[in-house]
Amino acid sequence: MKNIIMFISLFTSLFLNACATDITTRASLVRLVSPEQAHDLESRCNFIANVRGWSYLWFTPKVAYNNALHEILDNAAEVGATHLFVNLGNYRNFIGEAYFCAICQRSDGRMDIDRCQDAKGKSFDAMSQEDCEAKNNVWIPKAKDKISCEAKGGKWISDEDTLRRLYEITDSKKGKK
Repeated sequence: MKNIIMFISLFTSLFLNACATDITTRASLVRLVSPEQAHDLESRCNFIANVRGWSYLWFTPKVAYNNALHEILDNAAEVGATHLFVNLGNYRNFIGEAYFCAICQRSDGRMDIDRCQDAKGKSFDAMSQEDCEAKNNVWIPKAKDKISCEAKGGKWISDEDTLRRLYEITDSKKGKK
């Protein structure tokens, strides 16, 4: 009788634990990025933390994978990430890098970028700070936070389109459409 009760308890426990967890609302706002995009995240966004997601369910790979993925996304959201690169793991254990990416949209609708301004007010986007200052021009750095963005009259954007917008800036500098 004791063995039957233990078996029923074990079976019930396993059955209840085998259910997949749903993705939380905050986790659904974190964007997974590819290795190519992750390289750009390192230079364009703020690294927040390494995060982990795991599932103890080894006998159901699909459920374990979904649970681990949902957990790492939720953990990234918990630390304030907008983007996540999963760089290590298997179907039930993931480790990734969480980043916060945001940009400043100027009042003219264009994205704020580092630029050099001459005495007449003409801006040059493709110049380094050293070259700008060597020509006695004024270096105007891009806004790196909400306060400096709003001080310039811009709008701080930290939504799901941030990385796409960052790529649009890069592509426009390279002459791509």
